[in-house]
Amino acid sequence: MFGRYALPTDDLIDALEPVLSSSTEDSAYPLTNWYEVIPSKPAKLTTASGRIIAAFAEPVNVAAVALPYHNLDEGFPVYLEWNSSNSWGSPVGSQQIPIPAWTQEVPPWSVSPFIEVTGSPTYQYWSLVFGGSGSPLTENSQAISIGRWSLLGALRDLGNDVRWGVEDGEEHFVIEHDTAVGVDLIYPLGGKRRSSNGEFALRDEAPNEDLQELIRLFRSSQMRLRPWHLVRDETVNEIRIVRFVENRWSWTRETINHNILPFRVKELSRGLPWP
Repeated sequence: MFGRYALPTDDLIDALEPVLSSSTEDSAYPLTNWYEVIPSKPAKLTTASGRIIAAFAEPVNVAAVALPYHNLDEGFPVYLEWNSSNSWGSPVGSQQIPIPAWTQEVPPWSVSPFIEVTGSPTYQYWSLVFGGSGSPLTENSQAISIGRWSLLGALRDLGNDVRWGVEDGEEHFVIEHDTAVGVDLIYPLGGKRRSSNGEFALRDEAPNEDLQELIRLFRSSQMRLRPWHLVRDETVNEIRIVRFVENRWSWTRETINHNILPFRVKELSRGLPWP
C-alpha cells in the first residue's frame, strides 16, 4: 500500500537545520545527529523525560511530525508544542503523539508513530515534551532515545493507491553458523527491514496529474540517494523512512492517459539495538 508520503525536501530538520537543544542532551548522541536522515544514529537524553526544542530561523509550517525508531513505552505521554518565542509556560498550540504498542519480536521492537498537525500552524519554535505536561513529568522506563525527529512540511497523497498484487516483505537479520554435524547456530543481529514492491496505474491529464507527482518523488529523491517518509496505511499509526531499491525508474504507456509505473522500496535499517 502507499497511503501518504513526504518528499525529501519536506523534511524541515534536514532541509533547514534549526538549532536543536535540550537541557538533558546526551553528548555521546547529540541532537545534531538528526541533521542527517540516518535513523540508525539516534539522539538521546540522559533522562527518562524532558524537552527538546527546534528553533528555526523564521516561522515554518509543520504539516506532520513523526518519531521513527524510538524507545518510548506504549502510551507514554509525548506532546508536540509550538510557539512564537522560546518560552514554554503557555505555548500557542499542543498536540499529543500517541505511542503505539511494540511488535512481537523477542525483545520487541517499537513502532514509529506519526500525527498530522491540526490547524496548519506556522511558528518559529517547535518542541517535543516527553512525559506529559504535568509536574513532575511521567518517566519512561529508560532514558529517551529517538532515531529521528521528523518535522514534515507536507504529507502528500497521490489520490489513488497501488494496484492489487503489491508484495510486502520483512527481513530479519541473523548470524548463522552450521556445525560439522549440521547443527544450526543462529543468533539475532539487529532488527528487521520491511519492503514493498508494486505498481501504480496513473493518469497524466489535468486535473489528475498523479503521474507527474510520482515522477517528482523519483527525481527529488534521486532514487536511492535520498531517503523519504512513507505512510503505507493512513488508518495505522506507523510511518517508515524508506529508499527506492533501484537507482532507475521507468513507466509503460499502457493506453491513452493510462500509465503503469512499478516501484520497489525498502525501509532504512535502525542498525544494532541501542539502549
